[in-house]
Amino acid sequence: MSFAECCFFTSDPDAPLLHPLLLSRPLATGGSNQLVTTGSRVAMKLEFLFRQHFVVCFLFVCRGTDDSPLEKTVLVGESVSIPCPLSTPGGSVQWLQDGTPIVLDLSATRRRQWNISPDGTAALTISEVRRTDAGRWECRELGADGSVRKVARVLDLIVGSLSSSGSPSDPYLELEGRRLVHQATVTVREPQKLSLHCIVSGAIPPVRRIHWSI
Repeated sequence: MSFAECCFFTSDPDAPLLHPLLLSRPLATGGSNQLVTTGSRVAMKLEFLFRQHFVVCFLFVCRGTDDSPLEKTVLVGESVSIPCPLSTPGGSVQWLQDGTPIVLDLSATRRRQWNISPDGTAALTISEVRRTDAGRWECRELGADGSVRKVARVLDLIVGSLSSSGSPSDPYLELEGRRLVHQATVTVREPQKLSLHCIVSGAIPPVRRIHWSI
């Protein structure tokens, strides 16, 4: 999982850090400040307590970790191949979508099929991709007794459409479910807590970073 640390600084050089924030990737939970995705709509919640000092600087740092799943974006109607290296050539493979085992398509069209190459690499090929193909795909190598030997590959598949330009809409702020007009003024009293949402929609793939300036 990749994540970002966001820090606020005050105009007083002797003052401590106001409030360290932790932003999670989409679908992560927990924390009062997070980035969440619903379809192509992304909202980042920013929540902090007003102090006696003004916030004058905002720092956004992103760091990825080694366990981040692979990610691939395809359009509806295209084909995609998901490779799966095997430790034992010719071994048994189980494919899962969002944690649910899938049944390969046995119809004449064979929209979903998999094969194993001579070097021991298995691959799942999905033809005429549909929106229902989106999600997290896992390839599990099975032992002779049917037990899971290892998870060979994890892939987050994002499915877009030709009708979408792929460009995000202009971001806007929401306060208590109400959209704020451009350059709106919000009055609060110290130490009242203010919760703002920055909304961005229409991006394929979904927006991963939102930068704030205060």
